[in-house]
Amino acid sequence: MDFSEILINVFGYLFVAIIFTGIPLFFLYLFARDISQKTKRKKRLTQFLRTWKIGNPFMMDVEKLMIGLNGFSPWDRPLAIKKVEKMGSRGMDVVLAALDMPYCWTWMRGFDVSSQDFAEACGGYFVNAHQFLVGLLVKLGLTHYEKLKDNLNHPNLNIRLSIISAMGKIDNPSAIELLVPFLDSTNADEKIGAIISLGELRAKS
Repeated sequence: MDFSEILINVFGYLFVAIIFTGIPLFFLYLFARDISQKTKRKKRLTQFLRTWKIGNPFMMDVEKLMIGLNGFSPWDRPLAIKKVEKMGSRGMDVVLAALDMPYCWTWMRGFDVSSQDFAEACGGYFVNAHQFLVGLLVKLGLTHYEKLKDNLNHPNLNIRLSIISAMGKIDNPSAIELLVPFLDSTNADEKIGAIISLGELRAKS
């Protein structure tokens, strides 16, 4: 075996070693970076929640819920949702408090974040969280429908839109008469939301 063959073999072994050690290290780096980013976002979100609407009796539960929805492990989200479900009526207040933040869904643009501090703390996270918050409104609304109904005219547009969306998924006959007035709303998102929910309820009227 001459020198060139030895060199080729050495480079071959080195290449295989790099492949088998480099790829796992690369994925480990990506995982560590993801954990680091989530940790930073969790810290910013916690700081934001603790300085926003100080004195709100539900904010500690909101903090646990929102962090759980964006947890590191696959069981963080289901556990956070289950805890709020078990709270009953208070759970509904927690979800509404989570929705009562400076962001809003628009059918045309997705989420419109109206607070710079909030945007820096949460980024695009609420796009993912919102579907679970509406899902909780649906589950809690089955047994606490009156509280859901009472907040349908809440001053925060995001709460109104979220409740309109949830009502389309709850089989309650009174939802139709509650949603029909929104068809005449001057707000395009409310109107579209009402149309979608009435369609889900199959309201022929």
